[in-house]
Amino acid sequence: MTNSGDSVSIASPDKPEPIGKAITTKWAPLKKTIYSLPALQETLRAANQLYIKLISSIVTP
Repeated sequence: MTNSGDSVSIASPDKPEPIGKAITTKWAPLKKTIYSLPALQETLRAANQLYIKLISSIVTP
């Protein structure tokens, strides 16, 4: 397995829905530019928080 950025994706909102309908998000490829770093940071921070939450819930005997 290589450490390439080809498979990095972010959640991006769909087209605006009419009033009263739920907004959905889909995963979209992340462009490899400096301008996409804030979106990547947000995605990775959320993944890290989920991981920390999982690890902290493990009870050791």
